[in-house]
Amino acid sequence: MSSCVRLLARVFPAFEHRDYRMLWLGQVAQASAMWMEQLTRNWLTLEMTGSALQLGGVNFIRAVPAIFVGMWAGVLADRFSKRRLLLISQSWSMLVYAIMAWVLFTGELKLWHLYVSTLALSAGMSVSQPVRAAYTPALVPQQRVIGALSLNAMAMNGSRMIWPALAGVLIVVASPAWAYLIGAIFYALLQLSTLMIRNTDSPDEDRERSSMAADFREGLRYVWHAPLVRGLVASRLGPITVASGFQVLIPVFAIHALGMGAGTYGALLSAEGAGAIIGGAIIASRKDIRHQGLLALAAGTALGVLIMAAGLVDVFVLSVPLFFVIGMSQITFQATNNGAIFAETPAHLRGRVIGVRNQTRGLVPVSHLAAGAMADFAGVSVAFPAIGGLTLLVLWAVQLWTPGLRKV
Repeated sequence: MSSCVRLLARVFPAFEHRDYRMLWLGQVAQASAMWMEQLTRNWLTLEMTGSALQLGGVNFIRAVPAIFVGMWAGVLADRFSKRRLLLISQSWSMLVYAIMAWVLFTGELKLWHLYVSTLALSAGMSVSQPVRAAYTPALVPQQRVIGALSLNAMAMNGSRMIWPALAGVLIVVASPAWAYLIGAIFYALLQLSTLMIRNTDSPDEDRERSSMAADFREGLRYVWHAPLVRGLVASRLGPITVASGFQVLIPVFAIHALGMGAGTYGALLSAEGAGAIIGGAIIASRKDIRHQGLLALAAGTALGVLIMAAGLVDVFVLSVPLFFVIGMSQITFQATNNGAIFAETPAHLRGRVIGVRNQTRGLVPVSHLAAGAMADFAGVSVAFPAIGGLTLLVLWAVQLWTPGLRKV
């Protein structure tokens, strides 16, 4: 272990484990490509159509594979080698990035390209993300799982600090094609880091296997009949599903509320990413996170209030710190909620429970569509408070439905 890695491991104990480091580096590469693609896709859609509703529609298409593929990906994660599943799904996504780069370089882009590529990339992510999450507990000891999950979330969200801003610059000074080409390169690096993981986490070949449909039903039954797990998953519908609708409003906010352009859009995403890095680092560096339920509730509540406040801001220098704290609040909720779900779930069911859990993220495009429609018809000054208020309503309704969540 190099001195640099030893230093990191002192602060973030999960980094002591080589295989986990390889998985985490892959998470960084995947997240970097994802955020560059998201900003570029959203900007191209808005530039081609001028419609926030159309922007919500392009994002809504992501829900189709996320809902119908994501659940089965959890079953696959419990049945097959997780490393092999990652390599297959990542190869698919790398091909999509390369094709989109070629389409943009040749100047043949049509709106349907954005819809189809969004659908295809969502299919790849719908497999890789549940598998990656289920892989983590196999690569670190139980007491370090929440720290490792926090680092995963930090990589996913923290990448917004650099790459969306770079994508915004590329759109302005060069060509959006470069964002897709760089994304393909990131995926090549992602494949390399995955190949370097030694523990394939393959299920026991001698274990008696039921059908995939039976495994699927077993996962659903477990979540439904385990009140705490059911409540933890349901609580994500607020701070994860509903709250994420504000993402589709950011380019509209940059143009109409702040009177700026793509560079500002990238800067706001980067500010949110910086908050995610700081929040994730604080959680990942702690050896023991107590009162996870209360911490998740506080973070989710803060997130809803902050999104409501965003509708009142029309000055760039005020919006940057606001988006920073939004990023910190969301990752704090995400990390503590994920840690609690893993702690309550038996190892042999983790893939399937993650598949169920990920439906809350799979429904995010529905929130995007609703947010885009509100922005088109009522403006972002109305859409932001509506999303923040609904986030609070859902979060607290689940808390009252399952009071035990605050004691997790």
